[in-house]
Amino acid sequence: MDKLALLISIFAFSTVWFLIIVYFYPISYDNVLTITSLVIIGGILSIYIVGYTNNWIDDYIDPSGRADLYNKPIVAYFRYFFSAMNEEFWKLVACLLFTYKKRIKKPIDGIVFGMMVGLGFSVYENIYYVKSFPEIFLFRVFICTAGHICYSGIWGHGLAKAKFKNNNCSFLLEFSPYFLLGVSFHFIYNYFLGAYSNIFFYFVVIMQVVLLIFCFRLLRRLSVTTA
Repeated sequence: MDKLALLISIFAFSTVWFLIIVYFYPISYDNVLTITSLVIIGGILSIYIVGYTNNWIDDYIDPSGRADLYNKPIVAYFRYFFSAMNEEFWKLVACLLFTYKKRIKKPIDGIVFGMMVGLGFSVYENIYYVKSFPEIFLFRVFICTAGHICYSGIWGHGLAKAKFKNNNCSFLLEFSPYFLLGVSFHFIYNYFLGAYSNIFFYFVVIMQVVLLIFCFRLLRRLSVTTA
């Protein structure tokens, strides 16, 4: 498959993911504009900043480019955790730029907006990886995209929970556990796939599938209660 065909295929699979999410979401002109902006502009904004900051931390940790440095456990833990935190943080920033507080009007909005910015991020990340490693195309468009949708969907749901909370807890205290949960799943994916890909590959795949089922069951439940 040549690079143009791969590029078209990435956009085609991403469109399918988009339509699956939208299937559970009541559409209006206003929120179509929001979710489209999250996928396209939010994805570009977050992937650009993440690419820069991840490269910066790589150069700081290992200025000589010695790959064996990442065989040191403490360095590997830090690098994989930083990558997970960094990606989720900038996806969150992009999401907030487009949505909070005016756009999150219903409990379902948070998880959908999080999923959409995660989808947008994954589109551009998939293009970056697949153009150099076309053999990982199917893994990227299914498993990796599912992961980004779910990690961001988790903290997106937290945004809505924090906004519509019925207690005296602060927004940050209400939201933080959801954000840290999304980051934790992302770190598990990064670490086991990066450090032990041959041993834990199927574990990672199963984890992503279970997360996907959980998030879409939650999305479906929210769509029923919101309707």
